[in-house]
Amino acid sequence: MEKSLLIGDFLFVRKVNYGARIPMTPVAFPFAHHTMPFIGTKAYWEGIGLKYRRLPGMV
Repeated sequence: MEKSLLIGDFLFVRKVNYGARIPMTPVAFPFAHHTMPFIGTKAYWEGIGLKYRRLPGMV
């Protein structure tokens, strides 16, 4: 399948099979990606850092 994919093709996957990723910065402003709207500061606090983990996937 890898050799048949072209630029612009869509690939659909079921993320439920792999499990959800747990946030690495648990203290964050909801619905803001990196910066706070209108203020421009970080939307998360780096004081608490967790290692990369995922919840168990469902088959």
